[in-house]
Amino acid sequence: MLFTKPVLQNMLDSALAAIEQNVEMLNRLDSATGDGDHGTAILAAMKAAACAAKKDDPAAPTLFPDFSKEEFKHALEEYSKRNRRYGAVPTDVTDDRKD
Repeated sequence: MLFTKPVLQNMLDSALAAIEQNVEMLNRLDSATGDGDHGTAILAAMKAAACAAKKDDPAAPTLFPDFSKEEFKHALEEYSKRNRRYGAVPTDVTDDRKD
């Protein structure tokens, strides 16, 4: 199989779909030792990678730093809606390690 742009796009789309299906689990796992946003962060990165692979597609969204002022404002508004935990651990996460 040749590694072509359509093959790359398909690979990235498949990875993006898997991450979208598991974003909450990734966040929950990350909350045990971090701020609980790994799923959200990796989802944003995969969306950007998938969009970049389709850059010549006129329907693909504009990526930073090519944002217009309106696109940048929209990105900030969307980011401000995120539920940040700043390292807080949810009460449903337990430590199952044997000491």
